[in-house]
Amino acid sequence: MSKLTNRLLTFFVGVPLIVSFTFMSVCKFLPLQALVYLFSGLATMEFSNMLSKKMAVQNKYFVLGLCYTILFATSLQNYINFDSEIVTLSIFLSLFASFLLEIFSKKNAEENFSSSIERVCSTLLTMLYAGYFFSFIIKMTSPNWFNNNPLLNKPIVNSLYLALYLVIVFGTDSLAWFFGMLFGKKNRGLIKASPNKSIAGFVGGVFGTIIVVFIITRFIPLFNQYFSHISNFEIFFITFITSFFAIIGDLIESVFKRSANIKDSGNLILGRGGILDSVDSMLLAAPVFYLLVKIF
Repeated sequence: MSKLTNRLLTFFVGVPLIVSFTFMSVCKFLPLQALVYLFSGLATMEFSNMLSKKMAVQNKYFVLGLCYTILFATSLQNYINFDSEIVTLSIFLSLFASFLLEIFSKKNAEENFSSSIERVCSTLLTMLYAGYFFSFIIKMTSPNWFNNNPLLNKPIVNSLYLALYLVIVFGTDSLAWFFGMLFGKKNRGLIKASPNKSIAGFVGGVFGTIIVVFIITRFIPLFNQYFSHISNFEIFFITFITSFFAIIGDLIESVFKRSANIKDSGNLILGRGGILDSVDSMLLAAPVFYLLVKIF
């Protein structure tokens, strides 16, 4: 199949399937949380492999365990209502474990410690990129996201906001590709990290998504019922900033791949490459969307 066909199949089959998980609220969105664990695990392995092409890394299964520690701490917040500092504690303990591995993994004093800084730094970056950023999607399943507002303390509200987050991320990516194909041939190459990206794609992706979000939140009754308390400016601001960070998320992964001299992070997704190639926009956008909704 052609790359275009693969991409269309992913968009029309894969994206609706993922969005459907946001409406499975059983056991505090357990199916969605399981999907996050799966994607985070695969992303961790791909990112560890990517980093290993340029620098020394710690054992990828050890790093995977550290990422899951952060995700598990976030899940505990939802189920047992632990204090929010448990996630901070999980990050500290994970980094501490990375330190201990460097201290005690050497069998004798003659072994080379020259790459220890690289190994610890690569582990920290992977923990943040493929673990901590993913944890914000789990945070979106918590009623505490809405500051205990009794009007919003319903699983359906989490579902609608999660669905909107995915619409913004995937909408930005798809519309940027669409407008770039139509109008971007003469304005490409300005961003060296991804020369095929165009200004037309950027503008069309961001502002096209804003229009889609306005239609959804203002004209679809179920969405309008729970978004009516948010002003048009707030809708615009949340969508614009989230969409912008989704694009930056895509570009920063392009930088990582160029640095590692690889085309794709993997080959699991038809027409897309690896898991990271498909979720890179989600990673930076997740904490931004979560925090903006919490503020407003």
